Amino acid sequence: MCDANVKTEVKQFDKTTLRKTETEEKSKLPTQTEIEQEKKINEQERKWTIAS
Repeated sequence: MCDANVKTEVKQFDKTTLRKTETEEKSKLPTQTEIEQEKKINEQERKWTIAS
């Protein structure tokens, strides 16, 4: 398909045939508790690496 054909198809597309959808957020930000737990784990790993 050349560009002219694509442009024609896009112009002729009927938007009313599209269905309405609801989006759902899948990636959430970590909570303060989760951040603190991760920091503790990282500190313990760092201490273990230094001690080795």
